[in-house]
Amino acid sequence: RLNTLEDWRRYGGLLIIGYEMYRNLSMGKRVRDKQMRERFRQLLRNPGPDVVVCDEGHVLRNHDSHLSKCINEIRTLRRIALTGTPLQNNLNEYYTMVNFVKPNLVGSNHEFQNRFANPIRNGQHSDSTAYDVKLMKQRSHILHKLLSTCVQRKDYSALLKYLPPLREYVVYVRMTPLQIKLYDRYMRVVMGRGGDGGDGDGETGRSQMTSVFQSYHDLMRVWSHPWLVRLKEEREEEKREMENFLDDEELSDSDLSRAKSESDDDVVALSNDKKNDAAKEVAAWHEG
Repeated sequence: RLNTLEDWRRYGGLLIIGYEMYRNLSMGKRVRDKQMRERFRQLLRNPGPDVVVCDEGHVLRNHDSHLSKCINEIRTLRRIALTGTPLQNNLNEYYTMVNFVKPNLVGSNHEFQNRFANPIRNGQHSDSTAYDVKLMKQRSHILHKLLSTCVQRKDYSALLKYLPPLREYVVYVRMTPLQIKLYDRYMRVVMGRGGDGGDGDGETGRSQMTSVFQSYHDLMRVWSHPWLVRLKEEREEEKREMENFLDDEELSDSDLSRAKSESDDDVVALSNDKKNDAAKEVAAWHEG
């Protein structure tokens, strides 16, 4: 990654990077070497690129988040934020977006609250006085005029001539006998519904009942394709080998927990021994 950034700085061009990756590199997270951390900060923050374009710019809506602070520290003269999410109903989020594109255009956060946010909010209640409503309209008009040079609002009609008509198709596919078998076994053993597993009335079964969303993702893997269950088992075996290999003194508990969560980003499936029984059935079925 450092070599890629060095080449980009040396030869120019377009650099596409995700928000989380930018935050981690610019803050030096998971970079042990001190000189390398400093070099990442120099390449990403100062001097910054000629133009910064933030797609899905509403992720910067929290003024106090680490991501928002990192993005605002980029030394550049041209900033563009793109978003399809309306932010007008939340003036705090609106201020963060505007302050990124045009720093200090509407003053500090405290000044913005006193001058615009509070008067506008005070005039939107059912019991607001006539003076509050009048002041709200005045400040809204001033804010709109002030931002007219840097905020461009477009509705969906701007894209109509470029987008084909929307057509949605819903296709229902029956599960295979193996998928039905795995689904039924999951409901009996893991979800604690009783059955051959003998664990239906046990504490494990009752605890699994509380994890509705986890069970949904587990079953999603079953009805998508049974082989995904086997892939999850292989991933868990690799993870266990890596945990045995890592030295506890080199990795803190927080780093280890992050490594575990990252390794599961692309695969969310059966995790305990009972769930792995289903994975072994899939493997035996394929091998047979």
